[in-house]
Amino acid sequence: MKRVLIILLAILFKCIIKCQSEGSTTGRDLDDVSNDNWKSVADQNDHILIIFCKDVDDKCKNTVIFFNNYPSPPGFNADLKILQSTDLVLANELGASDFPKVVYYRQQSPAHYDGDLNDEDFSHWLLQAQEISVKILTDDTFEHLTQAVTGSTTGDWLVLFYKDDCPVCKQSLIDFETVAVKLKGKTNVAQVDMNVNPKLVDRFKLTKCPSIIFFKQGTMYRYEMEKVSVKILMSFVQAWYRNMKAEKIPFEPTAFDKVTDSIVLYLKKQLNGPYGKILLGVYGGSIVLLVLLICSCCLRKSPNKEKAQ
Repeated sequence: MKRVLIILLAILFKCIIKCQSEGSTTGRDLDDVSNDNWKSVADQNDHILIIFCKDVDDKCKNTVIFFNNYPSPPGFNADLKILQSTDLVLANELGASDFPKVVYYRQQSPAHYDGDLNDEDFSHWLLQAQEISVKILTDDTFEHLTQAVTGSTTGDWLVLFYKDDCPVCKQSLIDFETVAVKLKGKTNVAQVDMNVNPKLVDRFKLTKCPSIIFFKQGTMYRYEMEKVSVKILMSFVQAWYRNMKAEKIPFEPTAFDKVTDSIVLYLKKQLNGPYGKILLGVYGGSIVLLVLLICSCCLRKSPNKEKAQ
């Protein structure tokens, strides 16, 4: 009789657990958000988590179920609004191209989560991503903050040079914010607006947008891959940079450097023009004439010295 009672209690316990687990798959229903009401939602909430799904498959269902029951972790001092969306226009706006995709939007900046879906890993990431991680560098602050020439005593720096009017840069900025969260405490991640920081553009001889440079221990490595993605950027910082050409970080240009550079650029422009060959002959002749004049002066001084002796 006692054994039967124990078995019945065990069965009852399993039924309770099963009911709870089935109930947890429903949890709270996530509200939908689309491109039509996104602006209103973003204006009313400072911290928004969006689960983007394209097809209703098992992976997407499991992701939604996980966030149906997800509580904000201890230390997360903000109201977290969790939503779901199938709007591909909004997904594109926030940089989501593969699905399901978890996007955390705060301070008008999205960051993507691509780790395992468990409380410990996601909560750690969420706490790391609570504040924007990418730093802003300018002509005036670059050297002071990075200390690039002196050996980067502030650490290594991965820097994105971008333009607001560059379509490709929009996705790169989102990728950089995602990378910055992953590398927090290990590598500094920053961005430079090329339109308002011409000195840095000239200093590093930047000719394309976006441009990415990794500054490490007084040496710089240019990112030369055509595609920019979180996975490739992480690989580049961790090891792949060794396959790039190591360049010495140039000093901040002096006034004399700027003048000489301007002269060189002017001469190059003239020589590449329609009258380049004529100008080349004129410049060449002028140099030869100057050399002859110097030699002539030296020869005239020599006899005078001999007479004086």
